[in-house]
Amino acid sequence: ICGCPAPAASLSDSMAPMADAASLPQDACSSQPQAQTDPDRPISPGDDPELEKAATMIQARFRGRQIRSQNAGSQAITVGLRMRPFVPADYIQPKATDAKGKRATVKNTRDACLSVRSNLVSVVQDVMEDAKNKKEGPWKFDIAMDSSDPSSSDFVDNQKCYQLMGRPLIDDILKGFNTCLFCYGQTGTGKTTTIMGDEHVGPGILRRLLDDIFEEAEKLRADGATVDIEIQMLEVYNEDLRDLLLEKGTKGEPIKARILPSGVIVQGAVTKTVHNADECQQLIEFGNSNKTMAATAMNPQSSRGHTVFKLTFKKSGGSTESKFSSEVYFADLAGHEDIKTTQVTGDRLKELSFINGSLMWLQNALHSLAMTSEKNRAAGKVDFAKFRNSKLTLLLSNALTGNSRTAVIVTLSPSVVHWDTSLGSIKFAMEVKGIKIKATSNT
Repeated sequence: ICGCPAPAASLSDSMAPMADAASLPQDACSSQPQAQTDPDRPISPGDDPELEKAATMIQARFRGRQIRSQNAGSQAITVGLRMRPFVPADYIQPKATDAKGKRATVKNTRDACLSVRSNLVSVVQDVMEDAKNKKEGPWKFDIAMDSSDPSSSDFVDNQKCYQLMGRPLIDDILKGFNTCLFCYGQTGTGKTTTIMGDEHVGPGILRRLLDDIFEEAEKLRADGATVDIEIQMLEVYNEDLRDLLLEKGTKGEPIKARILPSGVIVQGAVTKTVHNADECQQLIEFGNSNKTMAATAMNPQSSRGHTVFKLTFKKSGGSTESKFSSEVYFADLAGHEDIKTTQVTGDRLKELSFINGSLMWLQNALHSLAMTSEKNRAAGKVDFAKFRNSKLTLLLSNALTGNSRTAVIVTLSPSVVHWDTSLGSIKFAMEVKGIKIKATSNT
């Protein structure tokens, strides 16, 4: 960024504090008291009842009367929001030209335009200048995580983020349910750091979940059960499916996503059997090294495609003689990009069009699901045609329409510079909250 005092060194900077990240412990706020972010916690006398009432009314408008009906056996997608810290790109943004035709910059406030409190997200009135923007929100989510200020008692580090959004999936996996977690947000808002983690903020949700999965697997084996764990790792790049676990220089089979009555299956991808979390992590790091990455003005390490990680957990025997097979999906979606802010050309511009196009089809498919009544969905009247428009929507269709317990983390920038994109991400999250899935155990 022109005039930027300290360009970000990596995507992890979007989730690290503005101070020298290396000087902080991995979970910088683990020693501080942390407020519980409980979506079911009633409003306390110190909270604003009017704010809660407004958020509930807005949520009701998004979900619709039929969507809000509580049909037996159905479960809404868990939606969490995570707001990252400020980064240098938030303070100085390029303008096209000044009055003399030269490139100019404008400095922006350090004050956040969004406030996260309990499970509510609201607009900071003093920061917003447009009267229309001041009327937006507030919004109520299952979980809202403020990762913008490590000195705050409400600060959510990667460990707490996992406890809130990732750990509950373990119980579902061990009951034989398919599970899925994916991150959605603007480029540079900390999606990859949330899922994968790094040396500054500690392990991400995926590594922490793997540690717990293999710990549970050892308990089952000690009880006499047989447990097999396999993984796959794919990239959706310019609407092509790429195998990230394929050895370099090796030509693999063509990867195809096929639609069957039971759901979508992927054929031709490399499947690796893993025995512990470290072995699995090494394969993930190998897969990450094969991802398509490039620098943009918004993100020095921008993912140019969507990454989908799949783990299959199979258990049989043991003292209970039970048998089940669970599929676990993690999707690190490439962020929505704006041509003006990313300043991309050539191949990067082509990638941008495919990224934004696939995210648009994902939004359209989710909107269709949110507007579909529980009664029609239970009768199998979901419009799957909308999931055929993109490889990304095909890979996620099982998690969004079929037999799966699904969670979504929407990542945001606190900066007013990115207000329009953040508002779009929030509305995406509200749309997702209108989806209910009827999952059954694979036993």
